[in-house]
Amino acid sequence: MAGKSQTHEQSVLNVLRATNITAPATTYVGLLSTAPTDTTGGTEASGGGYARQAAGFAAPSGSPSQIANAADILFTMPTVTIVAAALYSAVTAGTLLYWVGGLSVAFTSGDQARIAASALVVQED
Repeated sequence: MAGKSQTHEQSVLNVLRATNITAPATTYVGLLSTAPTDTTGGTEASGGGYARQAAGFAAPSGSPSQIANAADILFTMPTVTIVAAALYSAVTAGTLLYWVGGLSVAFTSGDQARIAASALVVQED
C-alpha cells in the first residue's frame, strides 16, 4: 500500500493555483514501526542511533512519470520491526510527503538498514 499525505496532496494541487509552491531543500527518508495513512503520521523508529536520512533523486522519467533515489540510503537501527517507509520535508518533524507500507522487516539494535540506489521509487500518474 502506498500513499501521499493529504497535506502533500493539497500542496500539489495548489501548484495549479500558483500558491504555496515551495519544495523542501532536501527530502528525508524515515522508517516506521506503525504505518501512516493519508491523514495520520504513523510511528517512526527511534533510538539506537536511528535518524532520518537525506535522499537525492534522479530526474523524472518514464510513463507514468517516476523518480528514484540516486544512491544507497543507510540507517543505523534500533530493535524494531519496520512496516513502512516515508518521505519527509525535514530531518525532524516536517511534513509527511509520501509513504509505502506492506513491509515487515525486523532489526536488532545496531543493525544497518539499506535502501539500494534506484529501489525507492516515487511515481505520479
